[in-house]
Amino acid sequence: MWFDILYHIGKRAQEGVHKYQKNSFGLGKTVAAKKYVFQKFNQVSKCSQGDESSASKCQKIDTENLMFEIGDDMCPYAYFCLYLNKLNEDLDALWQCPNLYCRKPESMRWYDKQKIREHTMCKWMMELSVQCGLSQKYTNHCIRKTCTTAMAKSGFQPHQIAAVTKYQSLESLKHYIKKPTIEDQADFSNALSKYGRKKKSTPHPDQEDTLPDIPSSPAQPPVI
Repeated sequence: MWFDILYHIGKRAQEGVHKYQKNSFGLGKTVAAKKYVFQKFNQVSKCSQGDESSASKCQKIDTENLMFEIGDDMCPYAYFCLYLNKLNEDLDALWQCPNLYCRKPESMRWYDKQKIREHTMCKWMMELSVQCGLSQKYTNHCIRKTCTTAMAKSGFQPHQIAAVTKYQSLESLKHYIKKPTIEDQADFSNALSKYGRKKKSTPHPDQEDTLPDIPSSPAQPPVI
């Protein structure tokens, strides 16, 4: 759930996230009855530190970053609702330590009355990278970068991406968009490998397959 929230919100992955509480997010519905999760209170980002007017602007409902219901087995909206339902009711923190004695999915409470520490959250992506045997160690900030890249590859314009990811300048945004992904690099390598190679000639569809003439040989007497 932590990854889904950071991925869809698309903001800085380590600023104020550990302070999220259950009431930091709400559930909404569009006129077309599409359900979504929205953030009620934004964390204070680097751009607003030391500036009271900017900080006050960050403490408001965020309508630019919505996590919609998609109706499949990996629906982030459904997971969020389930997650809230299984949290410890005696703790307001959104990130809680799992109940190690919970063995049944139908159990009412999956989490203990203990908040996850900020230091632990800051290392989550690095620890997951090692546990999953990835080719490199990723950081929490890579989630925001992945969000930016995914939107760019999906055809969204830089100003649209900046509105969601909260980049302060389009120049810094272009740095992430222009950098090739691992999929791009695989395509580049494939194209370079094929360049200059001779293509196998294929016969024209109207051309009949003929065999070369074989000279006739004198008839052989039967073997008795």
